Amino acid sequence: AMLPEIYQRIKAANPNFKGFVVQTTAAQLKKMDPEFLQKAGIRHVEIGVESYNDSILRAHKKPANEQLIDESAQKLRNAGIGLIPNIMVGLPGEDQNTYKRTMDWLNRNSDIVSHVNAYNLALYDESELGKKIGALSNADKDENQITKSFHVNPQVHKDFANELFAYASRQLDKHPNVDATAKN
Repeated sequence: AMLPEIYQRIKAANPNFKGFVVQTTAAQLKKMDPEFLQKAGIRHVEIGVESYNDSILRAHKKPANEQLIDESAQKLRNAGIGLIPNIMVGLPGEDQNTYKRTMDWLNRNSDIVSHVNAYNLALYDESELGKKIGALSNADKDENQITKSFHVNPQVHKDFANELFAYASRQLDKHPNVDATAKN
């Protein structure tokens, strides 16, 4: 509730200030009205899409679902605010079809996606998923490794990662006003 006031103070002291990037969930974004988002000087909203597949999101107890993700994208579009989706590569259950659905969603929302935060799944022994999978390889624990020991078809995950990185690069090229640090 204080963000609009903070935005006005910063903007008055620094007229070149372009606005905030906020990170939230699709469920939390649903509670924010577009007028608040604009008055608060929010320029981009980062949300954890992770996978545009209800079956994958449910299986991994993620707080979002396709409907909430779509509502969030539309709200941001209507408010003239950019979207930074967090996308996960390597979740158990992902396959060529689920990855295609995620890419289709990204392409449908290219008009508002400023850039993408892409993450490779990294598991930890003490995590719920780590315990479920059991003996974890070093690659399973490494966020820099795309393929994991439990992947049925590792190439599917590599192919999606390559497609995702190419999409993300194109989005950065379309939005040259995105801070250069986002490209690193």
